[in-house]
Amino acid sequence: MADFSVPAQAQPAAEEGKTAKTFWQAGEYKAAVKAGRIDGLQTARVHPKFLHSNATSHEWTFGAIAELLDNSVDEIPNGCTHVHLNVEKDREGNPMLTVLDNGGGMDRHHLHRMMSFGMSDGKNNGDRIGQYGNGFKTSSVRLGADALVVTKKRSGEKSIGLLSFSFLKGTGAEDVIVPIVSWSEKNDPLDDGKGRAQSLEIITEWSQYKTEEALLSLFPRLVQHGTLIIISNLWDNPNGGPELDIDSNPRDIRIPRNEEKQKRGRNMEVHEVVQQKYHGYKTSLRQYIAILYKKLPENFSIVLRNKRVVHRDITEDLRHVDVEIYRPKLPNVPGKEFAGSYPITIGFVEEAPN
Repeated sequence: MADFSVPAQAQPAAEEGKTAKTFWQAGEYKAAVKAGRIDGLQTARVHPKFLHSNATSHEWTFGAIAELLDNSVDEIPNGCTHVHLNVEKDREGNPMLTVLDNGGGMDRHHLHRMMSFGMSDGKNNGDRIGQYGNGFKTSSVRLGADALVVTKKRSGEKSIGLLSFSFLKGTGAEDVIVPIVSWSEKNDPLDDGKGRAQSLEIITEWSQYKTEEALLSLFPRLVQHGTLIIISNLWDNPNGGPELDIDSNPRDIRIPRNEEKQKRGRNMEVHEVVQQKYHGYKTSLRQYIAILYKKLPENFSIVLRNKRVVHRDITEDLRHVDVEIYRPKLPNVPGKEFAGSYPITIGFVEEAPN
């Protein structure tokens, strides 16, 4: 990937450059500063407005969180045994979403690929969930304006990258800028020159960690290896409240229910058990994660707010079960008509009338 353009002075723009507090309004973008070239930094050559429009594929916030979990699940072959999803507070007391796993970690080049567009790791492995390399960008931007990625390899190489919509919009950047800095196991810089200095300046100015020492203090959380994603400046909903409810249940993250839907629910009390059991995943992240994966290794744990998520196989709740085979066709692939065979379990919920 070629060197890239960055505004000559990375100073916050005037009031009109500020990022809206709701995701669906944040796409209004005006390039405020003509970009100049600085050697050593990297970018995906797309306009930052695409970063926002690309994230609109996640209308549902839990779907965006699932994308982040998929990255950790994909690390199971590399020895990942757990992923922790938590809520922390920034310096001003605002909530941040964190995802921490003990996978193999990434070097600088792999991190750049993950944070850039139009790049993949070249592994077309059908067992991987995130094969196309787009999940991190769409999910992180959908959840909050800024995402800091902290990662460490088994070799000891450490890197930090920032994908900040606040920075891109606040400076009127014309490219998606991906500042990354790297260190050895002994905290010696692995990159030097003007590019490193500029990257470090951007990360410390626009992230929650204002010095290089503060950034380095994050690595002990990874213990030996792994990746930590910190999403800050979480979006509000259109009504001005938080898009994610982190207060009503200290062991869960919830989506605030629409008041009109609550009123309709009161008229369906006979279905309350069914609604909670089979539709609770729509508003409870814990219930959603419990049914998200068909099967995971026994030694792999998903921990939500310091409590392990108990896996639930929804097919065990069904009766009068039938299994159909789904065989998706491959278009224009000589010698291979189908992409595989997938059993689909169909049945009635156990509470359904006879």
